[in-house]
Amino acid sequence: QGLRYAIKETTPHMAEREIHNFREIERRGIPALSPIGSVAVSAPPIPIEVPELGGIKQYISGDRGYTLTRLAPRVVPHVILYHLPFTRRTKRRLLSAVAVLMIELHEHGVYWGDPSLANILIRIDGRRILAIMADAETSELFPGPISEGLREQDIELFGESLAWQAEDLRQERG
Repeated sequence: QGLRYAIKETTPHMAEREIHNFREIERRGIPALSPIGSVAVSAPPIPIEVPELGGIKQYISGDRGYTLTRLAPRVVPHVILYHLPFTRRTKRRLLSAVAVLMIELHEHGVYWGDPSLANILIRIDGRRILAIMADAETSELFPGPISEGLREQDIELFGESLAWQAEDLRQERG
């Protein structure tokens, strides 16, 4: 019926956590992916050698978790955004849409914890640009607006992610 979905692989615990966070974020009226559910798949333990313990094998869970979300219609993923020839004005409008999303999150008690263009989908409807949260795995939920310290931390993390992504683009383009 023209609907698109995203499946993300993680641990079973983090898959449940992300779906819970998306449900609460959706309830608070913030633009985000629509949660469908999570799935846990059992797998054999994975052996790892721990040099600090004399090379003794330890085992970690091989279980995998998956989040299933419905994608918003007419979104442009960040990888495509990098290759579009935007004007300086359009770039400012895109970053303004991201700022509006972060303000909405913070005012509604959501500390993102991992803000980056990789975790945002952009919807362009004519002249309107909307940023949509696409990753809620590390989000922390609070009953009211978050503290100034957490706001600043999210903004710093976003700035760092922009610097890393700019460097990746420079290297990709030689």
